[in-house]
Amino acid sequence: QDVYARESLLRFEKLKTDFVARLEAEAAVEDVTLAGAIPGAEPWARIAIDGAAVPQSGALLARDNHVATDFFDAFGARIIAGRALRDSDGTGSAQAVVVNHAFVTQLLGGANAVGRRVRYVPSARQPAARDTTIEYEIVGVVTDLTTNTIEPELVNPVIFHPPNNLTRVTALIRARGHDPVQFSARLRELTSALDPTIRLGVIPFGE
Repeated sequence: QDVYARESLLRFEKLKTDFVARLEAEAAVEDVTLAGAIPGAEPWARIAIDGAAVPQSGALLARDNHVATDFFDAFGARIIAGRALRDSDGTGSAQAVVVNHAFVTQLLGGANAVGRRVRYVPSARQPAARDTTIEYEIVGVVTDLTTNTIEPELVNPVIFHPPNNLTRVTALIRARGHDPVQFSARLRELTSALDPTIRLGVIPFGE
């Protein structure tokens, strides 16, 4: 079972690398990056931050996602404190994460986030989204992917984890002057050529 799991992960990692390489070679593709979830639709998680006030509910709330190291560049987001993610950040006793500007303003009151520790907290009715024994160190702050000048609180706080051994990913593709729905047929051709057993769902980002 361990051998099968290890070989499956290695196969999927190679598949992701080959998939991105083929997409980047397409004339219709301007940029491509990978994430665990669609930005803006990440799952919510209960967290605790060292030195931060704990609300009556017993935990703070933030969204969390696994993203490729080129994710922020693809969205034009800038690191405004600390540093960006590295592939090696998913290892070690205190794994590194990056948070967005909304995380700093809404959960830390604008205080410095770099160097602080975050952990996931279970509730009485629901287990934590991640291992509660791991502490994650904030190594950087990135600008929000979206803005809302009228109601800034509608931009959710997000924790960005480095890529890990996911067996399901979201490929975020920016087409170059082409209808994304039309490109989906070519996308299915590329995917099927790599591995006909892959399950692929295609949806325009606006939806």
